[in-house]
Amino acid sequence: MILPYYSIHLNTAISFISAAITLAFAVYHLFYYLVISSDRMVLALSGFLTTLFLYLLGYSMYSSGTDVGWVLFWTRICYSGGAATVFSCYIVAREIAGWESRFFDWLFRIAAVVLVGIIFLPWEGLFIPEFLPDGETSTVLKGPYFIPFLMVIFLFCGVILVRFIIVIIPNKKKRHQIMPLIIGFSYWFLETIFNGIFAAVLHNAPTVMTFGSIVMALCLAIYNAGVAEERHEELIRVRRENDEMQHDLMSDSLSGLFTRMYFIRRIQERIAYLSRNISKDFIFFIDIDHFKSVNDELGHHVGDTLIQEVGSVLKSHMRKTDVSARFGGDEFLVLLADGTKEKSLKIAQDIMDDFRGRLPALLGNWEGSESVSMSIGVLGSEFWSDDPVECIRRADHAMYVSKRTGRNRISEFYPNMD
Repeated sequence: MILPYYSIHLNTAISFISAAITLAFAVYHLFYYLVISSDRMVLALSGFLTTLFLYLLGYSMYSSGTDVGWVLFWTRICYSGGAATVFSCYIVAREIAGWESRFFDWLFRIAAVVLVGIIFLPWEGLFIPEFLPDGETSTVLKGPYFIPFLMVIFLFCGVILVRFIIVIIPNKKKRHQIMPLIIGFSYWFLETIFNGIFAAVLHNAPTVMTFGSIVMALCLAIYNAGVAEERHEELIRVRRENDEMQHDLMSDSLSGLFTRMYFIRRIQERIAYLSRNISKDFIFFIDIDHFKSVNDELGHHVGDTLIQEVGSVLKSHMRKTDVSARFGGDEFLVLLADGTKEKSLKIAQDIMDDFRGRLPALLGNWEGSESVSMSIGVLGSEFWSDDPVECIRRADHAMYVSKRTGRNRISEFYPNMD
């Protein structure tokens, strides 16, 4: 098949397909960087694949050309892509290995610019605008400086590969993760050396099909899969830590009840709910009477056990819609949702009786055990405020009325109560 400037060959077709695959991966990584993640490593891989694409596209175009001018142009595109790959390889290696060196940064920048510039100079030291005689594919004659120039490119690539391996080898985790990249890069590197020297020394285009980009693309896919798996595991770990942190913020470690912060949030939700629905809720403010005496005479470990027992008592009397929390010290909060006054007072009395029934097993024959009890303040939602903290304060006020009137009793809040 003959086009105005091109003739399609099998080797050309393979290289063009490889270029298309490489371009697809380059665009994918660029899209991933712009839309999903601003990871510099992803951008570095996109840049590397782009330069590799230019190399492959240039080869597929010049090897099928029928016009010497076009063949020379695409030859320069091919080798400029190979020269630019020196810098893009370095960027990828730097991001993976995590090294920082201004010297090497500028060295490879300058090297890439100089190498590409030399390729496009209008001189015949590298490329001679004449077809090779009897070549299987189209290619121009190579100048006297082509092999030394090619060796410089390979030298820079070798420096990158060696330094990369030196940095990565001691890191077992990193070494395992990037092994696909090392294999892909090494294969492509050796194949490029073979093809370049074959063409330069024998003055003929190689007949070996270029599979380097395909291998490199597959190795990149394997590497990306490993990175994705690692990020997934990291995401699971972060979520687990967040869940644990959230649990710590919501749960009191001693009593096993919710924290004051979580209780306030639930009160806010119920205030919003009650503003739209006909229902009645109740808040209990509970204080342990003579708790300080327990700590002073029996020790804080007994006091802690008493706090844990209160938590157990409250949990045993709660429905799924109810919330019990530790306000702090020996003070506790209860939210009863969708109840009646009679039922709420009964639950409060049951809590007091249950608590008193457990004291002999906790306090033994201690003479002060008879004075340990609960004082409870009850606040009906008809007296709630839009401020959850104010609601708790009113329930607390009712509890102190129980304290002042003899302890071990329940007091309901009402406006202007003494």
